[in-house]
Amino acid sequence: MAAAINFVNRTHLSHALLILNFVHRLGGMKHLLHEAVPMNTYSSNFKKLDVQRRQLEQLWQPTPAKKLRQASGYWLRVAGKWLLQTLTAGDQPRIWEKETKQGSQWCLYDPIDATQHQFDSEEAMRAWLEQRYYR
Repeated sequence: MAAAINFVNRTHLSHALLILNFVHRLGGMKHLLHEAVPMNTYSSNFKKLDVQRRQLEQLWQPTPAKKLRQASGYWLRVAGKWLLQTLTAGDQPRIWEKETKQGSQWCLYDPIDATQHQFDSEEAMRAWLEQRYYR
């Protein structure tokens, strides 16, 4: 049994040496690879990737119709907000808080006088509202 294994190993070794010798005579493995792989494979793959990249960019960019829908949606929201405030505000003051470098500032718009007031504290704004209510 050991002799049979030894014979197989020597046979495989001799076949491997014959193949290596043949490859060496042909000029090495480079010669075989150049014949098997076309020279323009890299450039054709690059061109395919470039085409796919352009297609994805076109899909990602909004179409003119989508841009129009986005812009019109924005203006409809602005107009709707203005209309809602105009129809429901009445003579109620509008109050909002604004952040400045000095800290929070309270702003108030009085539709009765059509004036805007600014206060450094919420308490000062509440005092003004109380005095407005009782005038």
